[in-house]
Amino acid sequence: MSNIAYDNVLDFADLRPSRLKPEGRDSGSFCRAIDLGAQLSRKIDAGVWKAEPGVYRHPGSDLGETFIVVEGAAEIEIQGFGSFELHSGRLITIPPITPSIMRVSETLVKLSLIDKK
Repeated sequence: MSNIAYDNVLDFADLRPSRLKPEGRDSGSFCRAIDLGAQLSRKIDAGVWKAEPGVYRHPGSDLGETFIVVEGAAEIEIQGFGSFELHSGRLITIPPITPSIMRVSETLVKLSLIDKK
């Protein structure tokens, strides 16, 4: 049976460097996948992303992304949709193949969900 409850998903102990780097620096963002169990993992990728202050450009992914901000502050500009302030509790959905620019002003932590349909 798959897990239905997950403890410590925001534990930063095992974060690894992310491919997404802030402009002008070699590091500054960290991530880790969350195992949702075999049944859910076939449909959804989940993970935690932590980013230090800086500007992060993302070209957009084939699947898009939905995330909730857990802590920190930033502004995200999503091509074709405008700019949005990011703060604790904010839920954002970025459609597939949609570039975005995130300007992190205070170390940001988000919980990310990607529908693999």
